[in-house]
Amino acid sequence: MTTKMQFLGEHPIFANLLDDQLLALNQIAREYSFEPNAIIAYQRDMADSMYLVRDGRLYAKEVDEQGIVRDGNTRQYVANDFFGAEWLFEVGSHPATVTGTDEGHIIIIKGDDFRQFLRAYPDAIPRLEPIVDQDGNWYAGLSEDVWEIAEKLPLVERIDRIGPIRLLPDEIVEYYTRRSSIFLLESLLWPLLGMILIPMLAYFLIPVDSTATNILRGAVIVLPILFFGILIILRLLDWRNDYLVITNKHISHREFELRTFRTQLNKVPISMVQSVAVERPNFTANLFNIGSVRITTASNVGMIVFNGINNPSEVETVLNDLRRRVQVMDAAVAQSTMRRSVTDHFQVDSSIHLVPDEDEMFEDEDLLVVDTEPGFGISVGRLLDWRLEDGNVITYRRNYLILLWEIIPPMFLIALIIVGAVFLTSYFDIASPLFYALTLMFILFDLLWLLWRYEDWRNDIFQLTDKDVIDIDRKPFGFGESRKQAPLQNIQNVKAERPGFFATLFDYGDVHIETAGADSDIDFDRIPHPSQVLSDIFRRLEESRDAQRRKDDEKRRKDYAILLDVYRQEMEQDRIPRRTPPIDE
Repeated sequence: MTTKMQFLGEHPIFANLLDDQLLALNQIAREYSFEPNAIIAYQRDMADSMYLVRDGRLYAKEVDEQGIVRDGNTRQYVANDFFGAEWLFEVGSHPATVTGTDEGHIIIIKGDDFRQFLRAYPDAIPRLEPIVDQDGNWYAGLSEDVWEIAEKLPLVERIDRIGPIRLLPDEIVEYYTRRSSIFLLESLLWPLLGMILIPMLAYFLIPVDSTATNILRGAVIVLPILFFGILIILRLLDWRNDYLVITNKHISHREFELRTFRTQLNKVPISMVQSVAVERPNFTANLFNIGSVRITTASNVGMIVFNGINNPSEVETVLNDLRRRVQVMDAAVAQSTMRRSVTDHFQVDSSIHLVPDEDEMFEDEDLLVVDTEPGFGISVGRLLDWRLEDGNVITYRRNYLILLWEIIPPMFLIALIIVGAVFLTSYFDIASPLFYALTLMFILFDLLWLLWRYEDWRNDIFQLTDKDVIDIDRKPFGFGESRKQAPLQNIQNVKAERPGFFATLFDYGDVHIETAGADSDIDFDRIPHPSQVLSDIFRRLEESRDAQRRKDDEKRRKDYAILLDVYRQEMEQDRIPRRTPPIDE
């Protein structure tokens, strides 16, 4: 019999993986044995793993709302068959109850482990791409529909962005748009006409009978071209930097204001979406299917408005589908929680049994070492210590341009003192010890001023932990400190913005964190790469909510189990009266 690793290497999905990749995959794949009638998966339970049949036979039955198994709702799985490949990339719900019809073995790969494997071995990703024959039939790699899901995930850290909007590791982009190109052409129409018509009129209407009129005609031709050309470039920049992104977790709206060069990014969880409205305000909008989307949310952002997009009804469709999937997932999680509460409390034996690995040679940490080094801009930030991650604490400092602005006055003054001292000693022959002592004293005081300003910059830090966001403002050399702190669970809204031309050019800005309670909002101001900080906050927020959800689920499981245990005891003692009459009555 082949080993588990050999089986994986011969399976069509993983046949193109290299030896080291197969070794790592083998490490995360778990083999289980099952007996006849063993239940492998329950219909409507949460699904987060892929199942491969090594030997034996499985039978899947889907029961409809009336409790009936309809024709076409059954399927058999034999050796080398598999199901749930899409759950490697996106959590779902089991569509059917899967039962073993005879003895056999299955291999289960959890989605979290598989995505970790792909981050550790990014070269394995293209080796999973679908391969089809001349007739278009799949025979190797992932299927095309599963590959479409996989391509949406930020599986490699360096491709985890849609423009400047960063994604969480398990976020899938469901919808992404800029404003319509027709909207862009409409905004460029008058500048284009001005750039063409004004120079033409000047060329034909202004005579060239003298030097002055010739200069005038040249100016009237050149200046409108320059003015409208710059305006066209700015409007192109405005159009290119506005986004609406919908993922399976959040709605991200990025808006660039041309007049102030201010960039603002709002991010709202899908769970806070309350309603979606679509508007097509005029005949042209209806003709070209262009309109506006108004998304009402329960967050402090309020309403997200994004106008001038193609097929705005698609946004409503995507959001409705996401909300439906969230409801299905909530039901699946609740059912799985209830099932675990019963099996754990009554110590019910599992219907499948883990088979020890005979060919496992390395520990997990030796195989799945993930290079999480971010892209070029973040690497430079690490080199300059603007963002330091130490365990569960991420510390941010303000942008280095702010430091440069703070130290310019003392640096200018020290240069002025030195130049003045040289000038006085050279032209006025001032060389007394008192003069040198005073000069040295002024230089020392100026250096102290410079050090004070540097320390004032260095001591102002922002911290993000696994529980809190913290704003610390310290005076240099221990002359005072103010601190604002808020639990992650109290965060209601987070938005990032780059307030102006230089902030946009050098990618620094503010992150505003709105929390529950009066006067408790926290601002991370003038920090580099605010979109990265926003992503860090939402990542920690998701982790915190997941941890709290697991804690609450564990408590509910215990409560459910105790309730069921008490009920069972009362039923065994026949102390609970009937609630409905017997059927024969």
